[in-house]
Amino acid sequence: MATVTKKQLEELGLSEKEARVYLALLELGSVPVRDVVKQAKIKRPTAYVVLDSLLERGLINMIDRRGVRIYNSAPPKKLIEYLKIKSDEYSGLADTAKKLLPGLKSLQKKQKEETVKPKVEVFEGSREMKSVYEDTLASLEAIRAYAYLNDEGKEKAKKDIKVQVVLPDSIKERKQIAQSKEQAFSPEINVYDNKVVLVSPAEEFALVIESQELASAFKKVFGFSGGRAGKISKKFAR
Repeated sequence: MATVTKKQLEELGLSEKEARVYLALLELGSVPVRDVVKQAKIKRPTAYVVLDSLLERGLINMIDRRGVRIYNSAPPKKLIEYLKIKSDEYSGLADTAKKLLPGLKSLQKKQKEETVKPKVEVFEGSREMKSVYEDTLASLEAIRAYAYLNDEGKEKAKKDIKVQVVLPDSIKERKQIAQSKEQAFSPEINVYDNKVVLVSPAEEFALVIESQELASAFKKVFGFSGGRAGKISKKFAR
């Protein structure tokens, strides 16, 4: 004799607890809630919620016998009828979705265009420049940087963030680096994620360009330069 498992009923769309209650009623016949709770091994409040759900779909029946609710399973063919109704509903929804498809694609295209649209922002003053550095620290990838990083570099060192650095190669810059590792060059360029950041500590402003294409181009330049990627803590931290 073939048996029906809880898993099979779940594959037909019933929840795990609905399947347990439905099977319990098939086995027990007409019983009060306490018997359903014991057989299905669920809590009484949960049993009422599940029973109401099965009643709504016509999979079980309920009668009031002198103030006591008695439940029993509907004929198994009701399950097939219910699934047929749901199948027709979903088929109708699929047809509706097909009609909406052009509009949905149009919205998706518009959103994509808005997403990739470049954005340029100017930050002036030490406070706004600090917010730019904080955004840099949140980079999801190795930061490409032109010039020696100033005190913000110490924060990167603490966070153990990977940074690829390209330094101006001249006698003057080499002397400056040898004299003080904390001295910053101006201007400074940071490239990370989809952003190119130009910073002028001397003039106290930062220009942030959010552009996937420009960021990609700058990253390639850093690749051609032979800059070595490594942990900033190894390269700059004292």
